[in-house]
Amino acid sequence: MPRSSQPETALASASASARKKESVATRNGAVAKTSSPRISNRRKPRKPKENNTILPSNLRPHVLARDRLARWSTPFATEFRRTSSSLLSLEASVTLYNVMLSSLDIKTQKNYGAGLLRFTQFCDGLSIPETLRMPAPEPLLAAFIAKWSGAVARTTIDNWLAGLSFWHAINGAPWQGNKMLRVTSVYAIACTAFWCCRRLGELVIPSPNTFDADKHVAKSAGIRYRKLLGQAEYAVFHIPWTKTTKHAGADIIATGNDEPTSPLTALRHHQNANSRVPSTAPMFAFETSAYSALIGSRS
Repeated sequence: MPRSSQPETALASASASARKKESVATRNGAVAKTSSPRISNRRKPRKPKENNTILPSNLRPHVLARDRLARWSTPFATEFRRTSSSLLSLEASVTLYNVMLSSLDIKTQKNYGAGLLRFTQFCDGLSIPETLRMPAPEPLLAAFIAKWSGAVARTTIDNWLAGLSFWHAINGAPWQGNKMLRVTSVYAIACTAFWCCRRLGELVIPSPNTFDADKHVAKSAGIRYRKLLGQAEYAVFHIPWTKTTKHAGADIIATGNDEPTSPLTALRHHQNANSRVPSTAPMFAFETSAYSALIGSRS
C-alpha cells in the first residue's frame, strides 16, 4: 500500500488525539486535564435522518456533528495542509490543529457542525463546485442565509456563520462574510426598487448625515406582511415623500414571487440580519459598531 502523505497523517493524528479522554488519573488519584481538544468520544454516529443527508463524498465522511470541523474538508483545505507540511513538523502540525479545535467546547462544536451540514446541503442542492465552497464567496454566503431567513432564529444563523468562519480559519481560507450585513441591505433595496418600480432616491438618503424623517423612510415606519386567501403574500411600508406626491408619500407594496430576487424574501432577510439597528435610523441601514446608512443620488 502507498504511504499516506504527511498532511493526511497529521490530520488523522490530530483527530485521534482529540478523541482521548478529557482527563487522566494522576498517581495520587486526582484528575488532571489533558491538552487534547474535546471534539469526540468513540461513540459511532447514527444513521442520519432524512433531512440531514448530503451527497456522498470522500471529503465529508459520516461522523458526529462535533467532528465535522476536523474531518470535513475541501480541495482548498487539502492544499493548505500540504503546504503547511512543508513548513511545520508533524508534531507541530498536530499541536496547532489540536489547540485551535480545543478552543471550542462540545456544544459549540455541535452547533458549528450543524451549520456545516446545512451549508453543504445548500451547496449540494445548487450543484456548487467543491472549489467554490472554500473560500466561500460572499454571494454564496448571502444566498445561504437568505434561504434560512425567517425559517430559523437569527441566533441560529449567526452560529452557522460563525462555524463556517471558524472552519475557514482552521483551514487557512480567507473569510468573505465580514461585509454580509451591508450586502443584505443593498440586496433588499435593489430587489424592492426593481419589483416595485421605485426610484432609488425614495429608499436611500442622498449623502451621509442628511437623514430627514420628513423625506426619508425610517425603520420605525415598519414593514407589514399580509396574505390574502388564495393569493400571494405581500409586504407594505409607507415612504413619506415622492417626487410626484411630495409629502403625501406613498405605500410601497412588494409582492412575493418564486424568483431568487423576490423582494419579500430580501426584505425579511434584511430585517432579520440588521435587527439591532434603532427605529430612528433609515429603514435600509445596516449594523456596524452602531449602524450605517446606504446612500445614493436621487433620480
